[in-house]
Amino acid sequence: MISRRRALLAAGFFVAVTACTGEPSTVLLRAEMHEEPLSGLRVLAYPFDPDRILDSLAARATRPQPRFPELERELAEYQPASDSGLRAASQPWRALRDTVAALSDSLNRMDRRSPAYARMYERFRGLYARLAQRAAERDAALREVNGDHVDLARRAQAAAESLRVWELEAFAAYGEAAQTALQRSGYTVLEVSTDQAGAAELELPRGAWWVIARWTDPHNPFQEYYWNVPLTTSGWLPVYLPLMQGNARRRWRH
Repeated sequence: MISRRRALLAAGFFVAVTACTGEPSTVLLRAEMHEEPLSGLRVLAYPFDPDRILDSLAARATRPQPRFPELERELAEYQPASDSGLRAASQPWRALRDTVAALSDSLNRMDRRSPAYARMYERFRGLYARLAQRAAERDAALREVNGDHVDLARRAQAAAESLRVWELEAFAAYGEAAQTALQRSGYTVLEVSTDQAGAAELELPRGAWWVIARWTDPHNPFQEYYWNVPLTTSGWLPVYLPLMQGNARRRWRH
């Protein structure tokens, strides 16, 4: 199946060592987000614009692409439950659990024939019954905290599945179109990953290139930052290319 995501990043049979003539330009990449380096970012350099091919195929599709504007708005605005909210939901159960565990340890060290043991055991039974009630209350509180996430994830998955079914049909010709574009350019797709400092280098022959990468939003599992940055290399002269929030598009990660 060829999806837009796979077409751009998983064209493995296109990624190879180039055998082009001419002096290449060194492209110095620097990837960061919110002033933090993006290490391990996979960057692909195409000698054609793959998005243009995909958009062309979408325009010629026999049926329109499924659209989910309201869902995408919800996904973009989603905020995960804070750690403090999760802790608050579990705190009453956790405190009683610790008390019951400590009481159980004390009972294990006592003489079961002593009057004190009988009184402590009755207290243990009462607290243990309350622990089950607190566990049910905790589960209800966690469902309330996480309920929106579960429902949103379920709807997002259903929408993504319908979109992938459409892409399977609409983008079926992508491989052939991309191969034709590669042959016309005389080049191939190149790949590099950023280091711990968010830096990487590409040696690109003279011509037009499109640098593509994506990074999952660490604060929203439904979103990603997507780069498709065109550049022209002249040979010999180095090119500096930053990949940051300012030249990325934040979009639904489906």
